Amino acid sequence: MWGSSSSVPPDFPSPDGLEVVVDGPSGLVRGQVRVTDAIRGASGHVHNGVLAGMAVSRASSGTSRAIAGSGRVGVAVSMDMYFLEVIHPLRFLGEATVRNSGPTEWIWDVDIADDPGRLCAMGRVTVWHRVREEVGLGGQ
Repeated sequence: MWGSSSSVPPDFPSPDGLEVVVDGPSGLVRGQVRVTDAIRGASGHVHNGVLAGMAVSRASSGTSRAIAGSGRVGVAVSMDMYFLEVIHPLRFLGEATVRNSGPTEWIWDVDIADDPGRLCAMGRVTVWHRVREEVGLGGQ
């Protein structure tokens, strides 16, 4: 599909490509990804993995920023995504909202829309936060 046996685009946006627009202590994280040919498949549609990556990136970064300095690290462990519309936007806008911020996990609802605000995908991401040593990171 992208010139190889991989089903993931070769130029899949890195976390840096998922621009954070707002990231505050309120449990709300907004971000966007601009649509380029690098994330479109042969049909011209954006690969759903880009939207899934956008969802997990927003939830993980929101949890990680909230627990920064606590000696803990956030690890995304579960994600359910629903892809609703096949569209051709210039960018996708994602908004992740905390539904639960418990002592060991945070649960986020994520909506992804196009520029005019049409809902394109929605999902729920669960992010565990654990002591660094518990996930094999030691003192890094």
